[in-house]
Amino acid sequence: MYGWRGRIGLIVPSSNTTMEMDYHRLAPEGISIHTSRIHFRGASSTEDLAALLKHAKDAVEILLDCNPNVIVWGCTAASIVPGFEDEVRRVIEVNHKVPCVMPLSAAVDGFKTLGVRKVSVAAPYTEEILVGVRGYLERSGLSVVDIKGLGLSDNHSIARQPPQTIYQLVSSINSNETEGIFVSCTNLGVLTLIEKLENDLGKVVISSNQAGFWAALRKMGVDEPIFGYGKLLALR
Repeated sequence: MYGWRGRIGLIVPSSNTTMEMDYHRLAPEGISIHTSRIHFRGASSTEDLAALLKHAKDAVEILLDCNPNVIVWGCTAASIVPGFEDEVRRVIEVNHKVPCVMPLSAAVDGFKTLGVRKVSVAAPYTEEILVGVRGYLERSGLSVVDIKGLGLSDNHSIARQPPQTIYQLVSSINSNETEGIFVSCTNLGVLTLIEKLENDLGKVVISSNQAGFWAALRKMGVDEPIFGYGKLLALR
């Protein structure tokens, strides 16, 4: 039987081709992954991200049919929209009594757990969305040393970014002042690079999918360390 230790439900943008694969790669024995998709092809502005709420309720109700133990919202940048996180949590946690994980909030918790307060941010986003991510992190108590994006809005283009592009982007924002690096976006293929980046740059590296998975396991009471994907997941 799959999911005998717990089921993680994902609400994934319809054009996202990375997040599910990352979660299946990370899942320890007895943890199963189940997905509901929500229409979304990409965003260049907060207005584009806000549109995700139109279909959130339906996506949640479909996903609930598999009785997930926790639901992970699959778009990091949506959290920068005022009131967005509160509304998603209301639909999932208040209305249906299921714990909810938001990747951006999970990343903040991950850095604080590791004792990191000064971060740099790498992401595929446009400038408007980068500004929103910086603001969210700073309101959450982190200091943003540097932030850099690729200027992309199409989700398929984000998923096609090669490892060398991602590695170079992350390396370019490393500095002596930076204590940790956040790689934002659930559709960017950074998971298998995290340990290499931590070793090469000498800094903690947290990604959206890594942080979301870590937070989901914690909410289910599963404290099994997962090795090979960075310091955060290796914690007990």
